Amino acid sequence: MKPKRHIVLPLVMLIYLAVMAIIGYRNHVRYYWLILAASLLIIAALYWSLRKKEQLRQRRQAELDATQYAPYPKDNPPATSDTNTKDKDALNKQ
Repeated sequence: MKPKRHIVLPLVMLIYLAVMAIIGYRNHVRYYWLILAASLLIIAALYWSLRKKEQLRQRRQAELDATQYAPYPKDNPPATSDTNTKDKDALNKQ
């Protein structure tokens, strides 16, 4: 099974953020929490956008698979060109 991008990429970014949060906790506590909150919001937005993109891709693929090999409906057979029937009628009259 292929790992899903909308899960893997934000997870890697969360791990990176956790490591940087542990290393970076020294001074400037307000700045520290502000950066953490902004980073979490960005990671959440990335997750939701990648998830939506993946759902759209799956929906398009399902529609393509459903229509690609479907037979012609009985009510609407493939259209024939009118020029062929006119030529045949003209030949039959002669």
